[in-house]
Amino acid sequence: MSRYFKKRRSGEIDFEQVFFDSKNTAGMNRQQMEGVLEKPIHKWTLFTISVLFLLMVVLFSFRLYQIQVVQGEDLYARASSNAQSLDIIFNKRGVIYDRNGTELVWNESVEGLDFPKRKYTQIPGFSHLLGYVTYPQADNKGKYFQFEYRGISGIEFFYNELLNGQLGFREKQVTTKGAVRSDSLIQEPINGLNITLTIDAILQARLHKELARYVEEQGFDGASGVIMDVRTGELLALTNVPEYDSNVLADGEDRALIASYNTDSKKPFLNRALGGTYAPGSVIKPFIASGILDKDIVSPTFKLFTNGRLVIPNRFGGPATIFRDARNNGTINIREALAKSSNIYFFTFGGGVPGKHTGLGIAGMKEYLDVFGFAEKTGLKEFREQSGFVPTPEWKRNTFGEGWLLGDTYFTAIGQYSFLATPLQLVTAVGSIATDGKLLTPQLVTQGENTIMPEIRREIDISQEDFQVVQEGMRMVVTHPKGTARSLNLPYVQVAAKTGTAERGVNRSRWNSWTIGYWPYEDPKYAFVVMAENGPAGNRLGISRTMTRMFEGLFTDGITKYFE
Repeated sequence: MSRYFKKRRSGEIDFEQVFFDSKNTAGMNRQQMEGVLEKPIHKWTLFTISVLFLLMVVLFSFRLYQIQVVQGEDLYARASSNAQSLDIIFNKRGVIYDRNGTELVWNESVEGLDFPKRKYTQIPGFSHLLGYVTYPQADNKGKYFQFEYRGISGIEFFYNELLNGQLGFREKQVTTKGAVRSDSLIQEPINGLNITLTIDAILQARLHKELARYVEEQGFDGASGVIMDVRTGELLALTNVPEYDSNVLADGEDRALIASYNTDSKKPFLNRALGGTYAPGSVIKPFIASGILDKDIVSPTFKLFTNGRLVIPNRFGGPATIFRDARNNGTINIREALAKSSNIYFFTFGGGVPGKHTGLGIAGMKEYLDVFGFAEKTGLKEFREQSGFVPTPEWKRNTFGEGWLLGDTYFTAIGQYSFLATPLQLVTAVGSIATDGKLLTPQLVTQGENTIMPEIRREIDISQEDFQVVQEGMRMVVTHPKGTARSLNLPYVQVAAKTGTAERGVNRSRWNSWTIGYWPYEDPKYAFVVMAENGPAGNRLGISRTMTRMFEGLFTDGITKYFE
């Protein structure tokens, strides 16, 4: 046995073997220095690091000595007499204009306030449209905790962010005596964007004036009026009676008046044009007539004899049911039925008469009312609007657990029973009749200098010939000797219209009064709806008179651009 193996058995290891085994072999990690001898740190490296560290300590100690001992008193005095503050620089909120550049909402500086106050036009008829704001708020020490204006309703609410712009900020260092030591601007204020509405302040004011006059004279609770450009969907007027004062609500100082708004039974906060739903009455008849013609239920020339009552025999042998009209309209075709607002005609061909005449029926009426946009929102983006309601047999069964009756169909055909609509829905619907079927989305804000492009919700698939029959019937409402809107037969403008009343209450002693229409008849440009809510039944001065007075006032004052 060799010497080598003897030493291994005895447990002894040569010095050379130690270095042999310490080499990197397979499986050792070079990145972690396994199996490699490390070199010791050189003494000059340690010396250099120590010198640098000592130098830093000396410099730090010197600076500390200089601040605390040499400059201590001076720096203490300066720190005690200085204060830093971040001041808000209020910007100007955007101005709101009408389509002609008339200021409707603007800003006015007020002494003692850091920000300008909003001022709302004193032209009546704009509060629901414009809304109002609350102002930046500060505590009793003058420290602001609400920095921006907040739009609460109307255009002020919907376009709040655009109108607000961006606040500015300035950092100041001042002495206890108020002297400014340093002043640096951190952020420039950016004024809010201006907004131009499609509304014409002249039309809005005059329509509101006549609605308020009608409500006062005839004893209604309130009213609403809408005028729309049928070519673009631009709203030229959208107003309500009664209304609140935007300046009063923004200021918040007249607590008694504000409280009276909240308790007023006539609901001055209600935007009736799109937030209220009402039984439309006979103004629904042009849309039912369009369906009757489109389904070929009856020829436009067919004459129906009416004598003011429709008798429906009881199929179970009991007493017959009698449905009555407001008057005896004689023998009439569909045009004359619209002109005279014959209920019997629309009972007959809207609902049908068992064994005699086929009608649209409730399913057919619902089909066409849906097409004209009833029971759906118009798409006006600036406001929360109601969708209205068209009753159906399914609704009645689910709500009351009762079956649908023929009488329910008849009353739906003349816009009553549980039928509900908004003035805004009706202005878009009548606009679609004026344009042979273009149902538009109403628009309220202009697009700068660009022409507003119409947003067509749908093209109604009814022939131009059928629409023409309905249009002729609506023109006869104004021109026929027994038409229901003869006051609108004016020499300087041709108007097509339809009137309606919807009875209210158990004893039917109150009603809503409506008129819808468009002008000029030969080349339609504008549609309108006026509605008065909850007035005494039997009033023969219909709300169409408000449009007549508005037209007369415009013409007398030489404002003829809307008659061209």
